[in-house]
Amino acid sequence: MSDKFDAMMLILNRLNRQEEVTVQSLMDELGVGDRTVYRYIETLRKADYPIEYDQQRKRYTFAPGYALGKIGLSNEEDLVFNLGREMLRGLGGRTGKIMDGLAAKIGEKKCLPRHILVSVRGQAPEVERYLNELNSAITDFLRVRIQYKTAHRENEECSRVIEPGYLFFDNGSWYVRGYCRLRKEMRLFNLRQIASLEVLHNDPFMPKQNYQDGAAANEVAHAFGGVVDGDPVEVTLRFDKSSSPYVTRQQWHPSQKTKTLSDGRLEFSMIVPSLLPVKRWVYQFLPNVEVVKPKELKDEVVKELQVAVKKNK
Repeated sequence: MSDKFDAMMLILNRLNRQEEVTVQSLMDELGVGDRTVYRYIETLRKADYPIEYDQQRKRYTFAPGYALGKIGLSNEEDLVFNLGREMLRGLGGRTGKIMDGLAAKIGEKKCLPRHILVSVRGQAPEVERYLNELNSAITDFLRVRIQYKTAHRENEECSRVIEPGYLFFDNGSWYVRGYCRLRKEMRLFNLRQIASLEVLHNDPFMPKQNYQDGAAANEVAHAFGGVVDGDPVEVTLRFDKSSSPYVTRQQWHPSQKTKTLSDGRLEFSMIVPSLLPVKRWVYQFLPNVEVVKPKELKDEVVKELQVAVKKNK
């Protein structure tokens, strides 16, 4: 362990739990020399932690009657912290361990009560690794080489070199947005479709687009179904009265507008960058939805439904 802050927090927590704290035990656990251990102890003493050396038991202890004060989370804070802790487990094993370590640092030993259950789909181990590697590449402005599987082309793989700009999570998947040197334009890549990833440590780049000052958040805000690119198109749908509660119970897109028609149906409209994810979203409401516009989407839905009918006769 090389981080000084983490090392001293570990020492304080072990002292607080009245565990055996010796120079040798700290050397073994922290992977440092005895002089470093003495320096950590002295730094903590200068910070007014009453650390004493028990000559009889040959170990460090807190002065009699002293204990670290707990942060003291309220019930609401405790619930929010543990909800986040549980949901983040879906990112992978290492993330879960980090959250557990953070909980230990702040003295939080609770977990969610039995009457609150969170179902989180775990990410593949490589997704967690890609997240860490891409985060470093974005921070250091390094290009990345990936083998990417294109879903709509039967998982056909191709090699891409990208200049990553930002990462974002949407609809259960992580994406990286970056400049694709093969296509000569900004593209979005689903981390689940990356077969392999290599950070090109000797190939830095100057960003072609500035994603500071909220530019990335503004771009993602208009995405739908993980799709950012495309010309804005207005979609209008009409849902039967029976489906209206399922449509209105959540915000699907920041541009969405709804109104109830005289016959009880719900008219729903939004402006999105691509029709492909909209079509997939519409299918979950069949047969209780009508595509009003654009005509392109309506025609495609009709065509695909006719094919489906033939297959299921």
